[in-house]
Amino acid sequence: MEFLRRADKRVWGWSALAWLLLSVLGAFWALPHIEDELDEESLSVESYTATDGAKVEWNGRDGYLSVPEGTDNAEAIAADLADITGTRDVEIAFTEPRSTPTPAADLTPAAFDVTWDQAGAVGAGVVPNGMGNDLNSLFGTGDGLAPDPSRSLGDDTEATLRNDIAPLIGTSLVEGKLTVEDETITVTGVAADAEAQADIEAQLEAAGVNHSISLPAANPAIFDVSWDGEGSTQSGDAPTDLGDAVGALGVGSPLTDDGLTVGDNVSPALGALAPLIGGDLISGNVSVNDADVVITGSAGSQEALDRATAALDGLDATIDLKLDGGVAAQTNIDDLLALDKIEFVSGTATPTAETEAVIDEVAAVLEEFPTVSITVTGHTDSQGDDAANQALSEARATAVVDGLVARGIDGSRMTASGKGESEPIDTNDTAEGRQRNRRVEIDAKESN
Repeated sequence: MEFLRRADKRVWGWSALAWLLLSVLGAFWALPHIEDELDEESLSVESYTATDGAKVEWNGRDGYLSVPEGTDNAEAIAADLADITGTRDVEIAFTEPRSTPTPAADLTPAAFDVTWDQAGAVGAGVVPNGMGNDLNSLFGTGDGLAPDPSRSLGDDTEATLRNDIAPLIGTSLVEGKLTVEDETITVTGVAADAEAQADIEAQLEAAGVNHSISLPAANPAIFDVSWDGEGSTQSGDAPTDLGDAVGALGVGSPLTDDGLTVGDNVSPALGALAPLIGGDLISGNVSVNDADVVITGSAGSQEALDRATAALDGLDATIDLKLDGGVAAQTNIDDLLALDKIEFVSGTATPTAETEAVIDEVAAVLEEFPTVSITVTGHTDSQGDDAANQALSEARATAVVDGLVARGIDGSRMTASGKGESEPIDTNDTAEGRQRNRRVEIDAKESN
């Protein structure tokens, strides 16, 4: 029996030790769970959640409450937190040195401003004690807004700043300035786009905020399109919405940019010009700089010039059209040579009587177009020696130039050359073909 009693005592001893260890372990296990529970319970304390800048941290059952300086109800908040079941104590710490509150009657309204752009926000001025950190955080102004115990900020003004203005800064209101003085709020700035501008203005109007909201400054397009017989080329970017209009000018792949603008007069000008390019206007240029449009062009005939002038009449643009003397002169010369071929006495460089009449008419064309120069080129058939044919072709071209000089045409406007038999336009195996190859060509161009 004595042995059983001793065994029973040992069992009770081990049981007590085990219970003690479990209690200690349970206490350690419960600590973080207690902190989580207290964090959750804190959110139900109205005085705590309603106070801006208030924050409580739990260490076991002890709470450490931090509140902005000047918070009048700090003790009440701590007492409410201490009433949570399981709380042992709550201590108070102020985030800025506490000062003696100034009587409301002696306070001066806050006066500060905040400016911002894509680089960030900058604040300057004074705000009430206890609101410096909060407002600097709200506007992203670092420590630019300084607390001052002599300043006040009305509840309505503060609510407008928080709810209506702060969400706009750096978002839909990409840059601007906020000014608060004597409880009056003024906002100026640049909206992201027209839709944002309308929304911001409506919101600030409803909030009773003085405001002036504009759109981003226009980035005017500067571009031009030139054309000639080889096609159209563009330099500089046009606004994206004018891509089709530039393409209609003959540009295969228009250069465009979404961020560019032009005057309302540009689209009608390009639309009127498009049908003329490569037709009535054989060459030219249209230059656009914002709302300034300059159209220059050359027509190949007086009739084409008249049609182009009429088509562009009334546009808000500078128009400078002219007759391309080289083309007009070439047309007239081609018409002459199609009717009367330039011929020479067989085997010589002496023009026939019929050719002298043709030279008279060519001289008349050159007198009509004094800015036109010509190149006269002689050709032969393949009969005879190559060198002789080359010399003969040069001599015949020179004979035409000499004939024009004799008729009063300045020799500096003309050049003579010969190609011999090297550039036939028909076969040399027939008399008819050889006759076609024996020819003089005249090419005209505008010389200035």
